[in-house]
Amino acid sequence: MVKEFRLPHFFKTLIAYEMTSSQWHEFNYMEYIVKKYISNILWKDFPIKCTTLFHSHVGMFMQKHILNDNGILGKVKEYVICYELQHFEFIHIHIIFWVQEND
Repeated sequence: MVKEFRLPHFFKTLIAYEMTSSQWHEFNYMEYIVKKYISNILWKDFPIKCTTLFHSHVGMFMQKHILNDNGILGKVKEYVICYELQHFEFIHIHIIFWVQEND
């Protein structure tokens, strides 16, 4: 990618660490339903569901704020997303962006 597009213009990291007051309502709902049956279970005990939900939120973020015609970075020519797990088992992504030179 660097050979074709040169060095990227922007770098962004997004983390699915949702033990904050801004926790996604889907996690709250998942815990509410499961705690009806198992009282000591947490949302992070569902890694596949959490990963799928995070991927969905990343897609919505990209479409709403980055890839549309009025994206916050300008016109994005290309991007690469790398998913990783932190040592605390929270999924996160790194995104590098190339934008049009005149943006």
